[in-house]
Amino acid sequence: YNRLLEKAGDKVLDFAMSSRIVEIDRDADRRYTFATRKAKKAAEKGEMFPQSSPMVEVWQFKNDDAESHEALTKLMEAIKGAKDGLSGEDKEQVEALLKIGVPPMGEKLEVFLPQQLVNQLHYAHNYLVKNFEMFKENHTEAEAETVMKAAVEARTKAMVELTEKHVAARDEVEEDVKLMKSLFRSQSKDKYKTKADVLRSIWAELPKYLGKPVPPVDEELLADMEQIPAVREGEFRHNWGIADKLYKSEAIDAF
Repeated sequence: YNRLLEKAGDKVLDFAMSSRIVEIDRDADRRYTFATRKAKKAAEKGEMFPQSSPMVEVWQFKNDDAESHEALTKLMEAIKGAKDGLSGEDKEQVEALLKIGVPPMGEKLEVFLPQQLVNQLHYAHNYLVKNFEMFKENHTEAEAETVMKAAVEARTKAMVELTEKHVAARDEVEEDVKLMKSLFRSQSKDKYKTKADVLRSIWAELPKYLGKPVPPVDEELLADMEQIPAVREGEFRHNWGIADKLYKSEAIDAF
């Protein structure tokens, strides 16, 4: 024991702590909250809320031979024709892509695409191909050709539908995120002095949304709320409610 103690005693331990800066994506937190709520409400009705994540990832298009270069050129022409139906950020991104154009054959073309939507389109495509291959094994070439034509039309329709649902769900969640931040930014120190003032203001608006009169607020409740400031120290336009991103420092021990 003494020998082990002496041996361990020779070792110098470094207990110094290091630090790191951690990013907190508040917009991502809000998106997750709203999307989860919408998914639960849809599930209660026996429905599904579309994937709405705006996360994008880089995709590289094949452009190393005449065939792929021609296909890429036709794709750009199709995108050019469809951009008029877009608006906002989507239109800006498409216009930026068209400005880059089709690079010379042999050069890479990399674009940012919505991750969730691409995953869904890949799944739909692979499912279709797998089932078509199974169909071919037990049917004639003519029957297979007829089914293939119908499948191509169905795939195109599914791609359009998935894209429209994704964009609509993404924009719906993003509007909720913006609304939540604007709500916190609208906080005023001058308009309301106590929580009772806030309650009176809310109560006055309720009939407009309920379509009928509301009973008066309990006076004892108002008297209690008169003692509570409308804005507490340190809560005015708190950065947790209005910031897009926040950063915090963490201490990391030697172990």
